[in-house]
Amino acid sequence: MNIELLFNKIDEKLSKSEKEVFDLIKQGFKSPRKNLIHNLAGLLSKEDIIELFEKISIDINARPGDLSLEKWQILYEEISPK
Repeated sequence: MNIELLFNKIDEKLSKSEKEVFDLIKQGFKSPRKNLIHNLAGLLSKEDIIELFEKISIDINARPGDLSLEKWQILYEEISPK
């Protein structure tokens, strides 16, 4: 099965907030060997990301695979507009 088809099937089954978390994770894994700060740079400034990481106890040198699903959820909740 084509990976794009798989993502489309997953997207159809997710709620809006679940889809947004999944989209954040996909953005985070854009370049998996780079630090997560670089992958999220399009969402916030580097300084804001560092401040956020310190607030929610994420190492500033973390790579995408270092975060648990719970940390991704917390990161989403902090980044998403209230």
